[in-house]
Amino acid sequence: KEVLNTMLTRDPEWVQRYVLGKFSKGAGAIHDISPLSIITVSDKEDLDNLTVTSEWIKKNIIDRGILALALDHGASAPTAVTWWAALKNGIHVCYREYYQPNQVVSYHRKRIAELCPPDEKYSMYLADPSIFKKTQEKYGGFWTVADEYMDSNLSARPFIWTPADNNEFATRNRINELLKIDPEVEHIVTGKPGAPKLYFIKKADCYPNGCYHVIRETASQKKELLDTINGRPIYGDEREKSIADHSYDTLRYYISMHLTNSTRIIPALKPNSFKALQRRVKALKQSGYFDKYEVRI
Repeated sequence: KEVLNTMLTRDPEWVQRYVLGKFSKGAGAIHDISPLSIITVSDKEDLDNLTVTSEWIKKNIIDRGILALALDHGASAPTAVTWWAALKNGIHVCYREYYQPNQVVSYHRKRIAELCPPDEKYSMYLADPSIFKKTQEKYGGFWTVADEYMDSNLSARPFIWTPADNNEFATRNRINELLKIDPEVEHIVTGKPGAPKLYFIKKADCYPNGCYHVIRETASQKKELLDTINGRPIYGDEREKSIADHSYDTLRYYISMHLTNSTRIIPALKPNSFKALQRRVKALKQSGYFDKYEVRI
């Protein structure tokens, strides 16, 4: 009894795991994916159990959504691509995934193109901003990974990517906002209130290119463990670097482009600046000032 009482004085996370035997994600977990966010695919439709068919996905997600691709290119690490559909009311669905290590760009281009049906029209092709950086010219760097994806000399279809916002903390919070259960949101499958706004269509035998790595990596992201003091883990704000994040990064890139833009503060123009004089002349012209007076140059 004395030992148990001593154990119960430890950190709540430690007590949950080693006394009560409840192995939760722990306090260091960054994201919590509800089962309501996971949609399974089968040959037979069962909407009450979040099971749909590939035909249902085509009709209700792909055909109704604004589509986009997100890329995280890896040279030594795997290259990951996710396909997204933005639906009304701020709903986002990841409906396809590509994940391949140890291959050249031409191979990735070919496989990504094979997963893009001709009837799917994409509004955005988002990618890691680092693939647009060139090596310093003094080292002979004039070519980027993004250029390699656009190179028409390769046999596979070219892709023109746009750099995404790599804002770690803003996108991390927005992902959590979309994953939380909102009582006013109707589920995209069941139509019942009390649902998230972010969904993943899970990989299955009948749906081989569904989501797997993006779900696994998103759920496994943790904050960096700084130290353990008196049995209590102390976490920092940074993510743990040892956890794979290739497909998770594509989620961040996509979500970063759907952040609500705040009102941009426009600095006041200096009175004698060229821009201020240009605006003053334009205002005088619209007011009819030059029609009333003869202006000689």
